[in-house]
Amino acid sequence: MLQVCQQNQLRYRSVLSDNGFSSQENMTFIKVKMEKDFIMVLKSNRTVALSLEDKRRGRFVRVDALPLEENTVRLTYLKA
Repeated sequence: MLQVCQQNQLRYRSVLSDNGFSSQENMTFIKVKMEKDFIMVLKSNRTVALSLEDKRRGRFVRVDALPLEENTVRLTYLKA
């Protein structure tokens, strides 16, 4: 569907989806191939790093263990 949007020259800046589409392959496709940002729900057992340095050192924590506040955005890094 996203490729059809590109072919039809639909203008958009980001992709929003639920956790059914939050695979590494989809995220990489959207960010690298399509050069778009995305917002996706992650399953609670997914592990993320809270900084690029944490990712490089292999420090990942489960999403359900994060101290999250309502109405805030947090940049995280996924395990490749």
